[in-house]
Amino acid sequence: MLEFCLLVDLEPDLPQPALAPLCPIPPEKAVSFRSGPISVQVFWAAAHPFASPEDRVLSDRSGLRLLAGFPLSPEGRAIRTPAAFAPADVRQMGGDFLSLSVDPEGRVTILKSPVCSYQLYHARSGRRHVLASRAGFAAMAMGATRPEPDPEFARWACTYAIGGTTASVLRGVQTVLMNQSVVATAKGIAVTAPDFRYLSDPAMADLYRTRPRAFWDETHDRLVASTRALEFSDDPIDFPLSGGKDSRLLLAALIGTGHRGRIATVFTNGPAISPEVRSARLVCDALGLAHHRADVGPSDAMRRIDARLPMHTHLTEAEISPDTLSFGTGRQRRTELHGQEGGLRNIAHRADLTTREAVIRWFEIHLGEGDRCRMFRPGLAEQTRDEIRAYVDKALAAQILPEDIPTLHRVTFRMGRWVARTWRIYNDRWFAPYLFVDAGLIRATFNSGAMSRLREEFHFEMLRRFDRRLVSVPFAGQSWDRVLAPDDDLPTPLEWPSALDERRARPMHEAMVQQFPRVQEFFRGHSGPVTDVLLDRDRFAGLDIATMHPATYQSLWQLVQIALLERVPDLAALAGGHPATDYGLPSFAD
Repeated sequence: MLEFCLLVDLEPDLPQPALAPLCPIPPEKAVSFRSGPISVQVFWAAAHPFASPEDRVLSDRSGLRLLAGFPLSPEGRAIRTPAAFAPADVRQMGGDFLSLSVDPEGRVTILKSPVCSYQLYHARSGRRHVLASRAGFAAMAMGATRPEPDPEFARWACTYAIGGTTASVLRGVQTVLMNQSVVATAKGIAVTAPDFRYLSDPAMADLYRTRPRAFWDETHDRLVASTRALEFSDDPIDFPLSGGKDSRLLLAALIGTGHRGRIATVFTNGPAISPEVRSARLVCDALGLAHHRADVGPSDAMRRIDARLPMHTHLTEAEISPDTLSFGTGRQRRTELHGQEGGLRNIAHRADLTTREAVIRWFEIHLGEGDRCRMFRPGLAEQTRDEIRAYVDKALAAQILPEDIPTLHRVTFRMGRWVARTWRIYNDRWFAPYLFVDAGLIRATFNSGAMSRLREEFHFEMLRRFDRRLVSVPFAGQSWDRVLAPDDDLPTPLEWPSALDERRARPMHEAMVQQFPRVQEFFRGHSGPVTDVLLDRDRFAGLDIATMHPATYQSLWQLVQIALLERVPDLAALAGGHPATDYGLPSFAD
């Protein structure tokens, strides 16, 4: 993937930061460009089978142009180079992309898809403004050498991922949200206020109300069009299948658009008794595909945690909990598809969200009352709840229906941060387009309304159009709403065996359960500028993990990650190959 850092220096001769050591994958090529106070550093650090640095970065007398991601023309053609990228209106395009250009006079143009996986960060310090693809780039450009974690980021990360803040993991560096735009000129860099209506489309909503079949036919056409991103490469496809509604729909779309012959393997991670493994096997049986199971046992996974934790933190810039540990940076010639979504369904379930108070209360419950693990110092949970109220009020002022606000939040934050970060990690290593990260699809599900998302009508209607058999194959722990299929026998959900402790079903969960006494002992003696602000050590020492819900383990892992950042000596050290125990963190290996 392309990494870049754009600087606007309002003071002559400010030193250029040395950024290459912060690239997760050592770059094959670096390009530098300067026009007056504007300078850009670009690094090609990817193994895409369809592109080379020359395909994606142009630097000549006409200026600098770069193209990241997988843009599709309004006609559905794959746009492979910056020279071919000349849209009249990005809203008419498909795919997932970012384009940046600087002409010889220093005019900057930044275009991105309305729903975009390519993350941006910005910062300002004195006479320097920065826009970058990594928070570490922006922090180093501002003069930081040590990774100083941001307390606001840590508070949200230890509550519910980073689902309510623009703060990055590093102090002074802010995230550009999906519903914000960037304007860069020779006078500086400005980020627009969030647009709370960027998903709203009254014409779509009216079509759903008046002609639902036509609405879903058009949405199906959009889904078919999104698969054209696969044309960027003709390599065989590896497909991780959970058997759930997202992954089976993506597999059905793959086969239904003529790509069956490219499928090299369909695999599921987990033990044979896992309901996800059993569901995935039934899906493959229905489609006549071979199914493979991969099972990284708890002991093997835990042996790798100590060594891989710093790498994970570097790859993710702490935006993803080590609960989902990213193990490697090895580049391979492969294509891998994932059914990641961030707004295709309604996560509010059957909650009544017709009033401001009901929405705020739902957020508070969903976010663990602002302190999921009950480990914060006084006042911090209330600060989170205040920010929830402010977000809800801004959405309501923009005339967003109360019941749509949880989905708006999910697209903006989960898709714009967690899903986008996993997209970046995969595409640093191979080709992995997220076909559900598409503005047309997300707007369709948003404008069909909360009840439609609650019933997962999008998945039902798309599966019916691709392969009706997949509607009746059982899912792990869920089924369909009876309203969607009143005359059909609904599949009985597959569950874990009743004797199995759910907390032991995932290796990273088991690691936290087994070693939690070590974690408590570590934080009894650990001191850091963020941990000292965040953590009530007496409350933390009294936590009983046997009574904690598995959903809290993500927050506990984020706390460990913040402590690691407080202990590493410099930003590049995370990529240096040292295990976390070298920095004094507790071992999870035995």
